Amino acid sequence: MALTSFTRAQLEKLVAAVDGLRARDEKNYYNQSLRIDAISSMLEEVAKMIQRPTSRYPRDPTDIDDSTGHPDARLTSTDVRKLSEIISQALLSSQQLSREQRILASLDFKARTHREAAIAEAHHSSCEWAFRTSFSQWLQNQSGIFWISGKAGSGKSTWMKHIHCHPTTKRLLRNWASPKPAVDASWFFWHAGSQMQKSLQGLLRSLLYDIFRECPSIILDSTLGRWFDLDRISADKKWSMPELLETLRTIGNCKTLPVKFCFFIDGLDEYHGEHIEFCELARDLVELGNIKLCLSSRPWAVFELHLQTRWRENSISMSTRGTTSRYLQKVV
Repeated sequence: MALTSFTRAQLEKLVAAVDGLRARDEKNYYNQSLRIDAISSMLEEVAKMIQRPTSRYPRDPTDIDDSTGHPDARLTSTDVRKLSEIISQALLSSQQLSREQRILASLDFKARTHREAAIAEAHHSSCEWAFRTSFSQWLQNQSGIFWISGKAGSGKSTWMKHIHCHPTTKRLLRNWASPKPAVDASWFFWHAGSQMQKSLQGLLRSLLYDIFRECPSIILDSTLGRWFDLDRISADKKWSMPELLETLRTIGNCKTLPVKFCFFIDGLDEYHGEHIEFCELARDLVELGNIKLCLSSRPWAVFELHLQTRWRENSISMSTRGTTSRYLQKVV
């Protein structure tokens, strides 16, 4: 088979694979567009090399002719080596992206973001008080667990949604994580939701999805067993609890991890499981060094006793009532 014919066949196959990667990235917001663009640029370079006339180059004794027999279709040995290198790199990159997408898809589930999306947006000034409390100090300078407690209906979930996305939170976390970047993720337990929305499995899958989406470079080292099994297992193979926990601990234990994480987890009292075991898991995670947690719940004794944190804000009900009252007066 002529070299250019073989190269064109490879090129067409790779272009189709990259188109599939791009379609899945756009549909699922995998954050891979820049890397997919880089592969597309490689393939465009290959296409140009195949199509351009090469007779203007000095004749090389090892030139390989295309089956057309035209001198303009010759590829020099240098061209061949360069084509081989580019195609190999493009193929390797596309295969890695495909594996990352399969792992992200295996962690995702339909109701993953439903609870957070259903929580009302906070009034722009209703949560600003938080940055005048010890919470601000914890975000910027401290590790461990920060616990927000409040009665039912006091606005904890609204507060957690607002504060997680607040630009000041992002800035303070960057200061804490420096010189590494800070990555945050959130989860909102919901007792009225599906089994996944009130389970530890739902929490772990959601956190790992957010982590890997933001830090794809750590997927391979964090999921070695699953990564190399992808050729022989179904793409939708379920994650077991031990595998989820081990993956998260692997991330937290990594001494060369390029980022630090802050997780915002709302509604511990709505979790359907053993609350003491959850508290023990939370303490284990923050001891790993690369992870800290902002948690919220009703002021139950089990959390008071077993979270064992000195970082706590328990005046959220009073604070939200005050800001809500001022907001209503302004509107009226």
